[in-house]
Amino acid sequence: MFPLKVSFLVAWILSICEGRHDNICNVEPKDLQVEEGSSVRVTCQSSCVQGKIFWTINNNRINESIPVNATHTALFLRNFTRPSATLQCHSSYTDQVLGGTTIRTFSKPKNISCVILHISNDGAPDLLTCTWEHQRKHSLQINYTLLLISPGSPSPTELCDSHNTSCTAETMSESVVLLFGNNYTVIVRAKTAAWEVDSDPFEFTFDHIWKINPPQVTLTADSDHLFIKLDSNPNPDKCQVKYHKESSSNNKTSNLFFMTDLKTFKIEDVESCVTYKLSARCALSYAPWSDWSLEKMVLTKLNKHQISLLLWRKVAEEGRNGKRNVHLMWKRIPSACEESISYSVEHNNAAEGSYTSCGSSACDVQVDQHAHRLYLRVSTGEGTILKESVYVPAIEESLPRVADIRASAHEGVIGVSWTAPALPVSGYIIDWTHNGSQYNWEKSTSTNATLLGLRERTLYNITVTPLLDDKTGHSSQTLHICSSTGVPEMVVIRNVQAYDTSALVSWDTESKKNCSSVISFTVFHKLPDGPVLNASVDGNKRDVLLKDLTPNAQYWTYVEARGHDGNASSIKRIFTTKMFGGRNLVKSLFQIQASVLWQSGCLKVITRNRGSSIHSVINPKTSLTQSGQRKPRETPHWLKSVTKSATQ
Repeated sequence: MFPLKVSFLVAWILSICEGRHDNICNVEPKDLQVEEGSSVRVTCQSSCVQGKIFWTINNNRINESIPVNATHTALFLRNFTRPSATLQCHSSYTDQVLGGTTIRTFSKPKNISCVILHISNDGAPDLLTCTWEHQRKHSLQINYTLLLISPGSPSPTELCDSHNTSCTAETMSESVVLLFGNNYTVIVRAKTAAWEVDSDPFEFTFDHIWKINPPQVTLTADSDHLFIKLDSNPNPDKCQVKYHKESSSNNKTSNLFFMTDLKTFKIEDVESCVTYKLSARCALSYAPWSDWSLEKMVLTKLNKHQISLLLWRKVAEEGRNGKRNVHLMWKRIPSACEESISYSVEHNNAAEGSYTSCGSSACDVQVDQHAHRLYLRVSTGEGTILKESVYVPAIEESLPRVADIRASAHEGVIGVSWTAPALPVSGYIIDWTHNGSQYNWEKSTSTNATLLGLRERTLYNITVTPLLDDKTGHSSQTLHICSSTGVPEMVVIRNVQAYDTSALVSWDTESKKNCSSVISFTVFHKLPDGPVLNASVDGNKRDVLLKDLTPNAQYWTYVEARGHDGNASSIKRIFTTKMFGGRNLVKSLFQIQASVLWQSGCLKVITRNRGSSIHSVINPKTSLTQSGQRKPRETPHWLKSVTKSATQ
């Protein structure tokens, strides 16, 4: 009996276990790692619920499931490209989650590029470096292996390993020999603990990826060209050169480029006495460019054909000795020139061989009242390289001059215009100076000019001289004009004359620069516990009367000047107004007393005759006119003024 009961119990337990197994809900497989773009099948076992089920991917419902049998439903995801996703199986009746899984994708390395480099001087290739693109963020560490397939090789050769998206085979073994002109294939293998994938094969031709070393550059200079020689191993099929000149302010100018297939060549039309810097790179026909070579630097020689002196002169008034001083000036030859340069001046009326030695950009000579032609001679160790002349007219010589010369300034730029003379001219010289010793000048063919690069807030003298075919006319000068103006640096309160209900504030301005201007002045004043008040006047005034002040009160005040370029303020000054009427207190009391006496009719009129006096008392209240009417009392003019001043 007992064994029968035990058998029955075991059968009952097994039936319960089988029933529970039939009621399990789950999703398989778990934690998938699949290649990007592949298809995925996931199955949901839904024995624990009745009815249909549905799927969600990242909490978004999808309808791509296919029933397999009464208890299993499969989900097919084709061309799956999401980096990661969470799949869940739900009951259609209760929305209960029956199970789920995660999917993560991996991809092939792609966009492979390789370059052959060499670090030795013999030109033989030493390094093969390949780079590629691959997913940057991944939960697992990725190991890369670079595989090389050579022509006729039955299996790939491992070249190098890397954890980054580049790999360099630093040394070539005897079994790996890359030959010029051969075709090769590389494959990048990416591997983690969960998956492994190979890239698509990347094929290359040896000479198409050989990046040769930069060329050796030899650079020399003449007066009008640069001479370049390029040495490279192996011989390149093309080279590129870039060069630029160094400016006087040490700012790098723009690069100029050109292509060449020559090993020696010239760059012409370079500037005289200028430092040039040059570098080059070369390449085989279809290969990448080499790196740029180290920059070479050279100074060009003096080129006399590029010298433009623009010789000019300033002629002073005739002195007591009958001589006129002529200040000759010219555009100086760049000081960077290595040649030794000398300057001298001759004139047509001087004795043969007589000359005056000069500096590098200016010279002073004296001439009489007659016309003269002065010659500037520029010489080097090889002799005279340039000679220019300028004409100095006689004092009484009848020559044209410009008329209606005008100048205006705006934001640091001066514009000059004039009316041409009646006689035809070939052009004009405009010269300007701020101190009478340093000059700038330029040539123009029109009747106007714009002067740039001026000093701020500086007074300039400007002169315009017409040019004839072989002579110069007489000069005309503008009035002094400021390049720009600004507010004075200091405002100083000179005096505050305080009264009872007003105060006269006067001030002045001080500036280290000549060109100062003020648009307006504003005088601020304030009681200790009152609001800030102000009164404004135009920039030409230097005082203002503050009105409606409180008698016997202390004020502070300061003056602010407003200009085109900002403001300037004086320091604060304290003043105290006087008591009401304190200006003429005794006079006011007397005038008030006189007014009272007049109104009461007690003013006596005293008439004195020679030897006697008659006193008459006139009562204004009873005084009548001839018509019997009372004459209205009129306040005398002096009393009106007394009353008015007393009430102020």
